[in-house]
Amino acid sequence: MDSNSLEEEKESSIRSEKDGSSRLKKEDDSDSVIRYTIVHQGSGEGIFVPSGWWHQVLNTRHTISINHNWANLHCAPAMWDYLQSELGEVEREIRDIRELCSEGEWENQCQMVLRANIGWSFQEFREFVECNASREAAADHFTHYSSDDVQMFLSSLPT
Repeated sequence: MDSNSLEEEKESSIRSEKDGSSRLKKEDDSDSVIRYTIVHQGSGEGIFVPSGWWHQVLNTRHTISINHNWANLHCAPAMWDYLQSELGEVEREIRDIRELCSEGEWENQCQMVLRANIGWSFQEFREFVECNASREAAADHFTHYSSDDVQMFLSSLPT
């Protein structure tokens, strides 16, 4: 790469083509207009794609992609499903010690192994949801969950 093209790359910035649209057929054969934005990202630039946003990436040259999937209220229901599924796996894996424990000891042991396996216990997940719900409310952030939704979700979690 010559020095001129390198300088051009350094000076590039994220440019977008707004208000694109395309007609797509839905499964029910109705037309639907899908609005989208095309972003041209230059060398050394980053972009944040919020949770729940559908997106597609087309790399036009060799690229290194560094991704991080954020844990927030948007993905809390999926996280909860995953935690419950993993707890079931833990219970199956250590079922041979079930008879040696009281009910409370069994639950504590399962939560301890769950946390060791995936980094979360049910209590830590509940604290995560409560903390993020209060932060979003305090900062007046956009979320598609109302405070009633969050409270209903929290009330469904074990204490």
